[in-house]
Amino acid sequence: MARAVRPRLLLSALYLADLAGVGAWLPFLAVALDRKGISGAGIGGLLAIIPVARMLSAPLWSLVADRTRSGRALLRLATGGSLLAAVALAALPLPPWGIGVLLLVFSTLRSPIAPLVDTTAVKIITDEGGDPQDYGRLRMWGTVGFLLGSAAGSMLMAASPLAGSALWLAVAAWTTSTALAFLLPAAPAAAPAPVWPALRRLAVSPFLGPLLLALCLHGMGLTVYDTTLAMHMEGLGLAGGWVATALTLGLLAEIAVMWWGRHLLRRLGPFRMLTVAGATGALRWGLTAVVTTPALLAGLQLLHGVVYAVFWLAGVEAMRRHAPEEVRVSAQSLLTTTAYGVGSLLSAAAVGALLEPLGTSGLFGAAALASLLATAGLLRAQHQAPR
Repeated sequence: MARAVRPRLLLSALYLADLAGVGAWLPFLAVALDRKGISGAGIGGLLAIIPVARMLSAPLWSLVADRTRSGRALLRLATGGSLLAAVALAALPLPPWGIGVLLLVFSTLRSPIAPLVDTTAVKIITDEGGDPQDYGRLRMWGTVGFLLGSAAGSMLMAASPLAGSALWLAVAAWTTSTALAFLLPAAPAAAPAPVWPALRRLAVSPFLGPLLLALCLHGMGLTVYDTTLAMHMEGLGLAGGWVATALTLGLLAEIAVMWWGRHLLRRLGPFRMLTVAGATGALRWGLTAVVTTPALLAGLQLLHGVVYAVFWLAGVEAMRRHAPEEVRVSAQSLLTTTAYGVGSLLSAAAVGALLEPLGTSGLFGAAALASLLATAGLLRAQHQAPR
């Protein structure tokens, strides 16, 4: 029994440490770049490197993992390599172009970590004879880590004038997650998989096109939330405590949904859950655009449990059920590539076009429209998905 539980404990700890590092660093990256004296345009260009690198490199990494069936070895390479890049970012006095180069290396190496860990989690649960829909009970520890990391990063950035202080906190967390990746049991040796026929089968699946388009639009709304909620609330004259309350409520709701996710999957199925997440996103962003009452605006962020957690659990399960087994990592990487690659770039374009003329309220209005369009695509994908 102890041997059966140990891989799940390692994965839970890996999720916690890895996303604690993300929470300690990513929300404060723009602040850190500003403290280095980089212009607004320069900050925007540097931040755009992350989704571009994710969008371009994650599919290639995932294809290699599927072809060689060496996902856990690649996970060790990705965690260790991105850790070294993060240390260089924190330690070296770099000009903006040097920061850009290292951000590109870092983001390229980090891009496969989410699909690799997710497919490893589902595989380990299945190998142990468990229900793969229990994936959420492992993944929720990542949200716990993000909550703890962002809280610690916020306090550190407030207490220290150093631009890279939060990144050193992230480095400590990623050192732990890298060690845990090396402690995961190695997968059994296997011959190379015939991925191209499987990719062709996946590509012609009727549900895939509308699903990917919808995930891009849904990711746009999530990225607008991640990057501008604090700016939006501060623009309404709300104190930082309200921002922290809103973000915390959203993460707590996400943890709760991750824990109960298997019951939702059994009752609704993944495609119906995705549609619910899209429709709830339209409601959430639309209300966020117009509500000004502090408690109500913060309370609205409880819908994050549906808009993000339901979306992510359902997306992982949809790919597990309907993607060919030979390309399971590649299928999972589509979630990251579309929602947080293309979707993040759409969000950046919306910020550039709408922030000055319409303000953050206009941005959330655009996010609501994008989620409405995403819901239509998800309804189409639900109709065309295999029964």
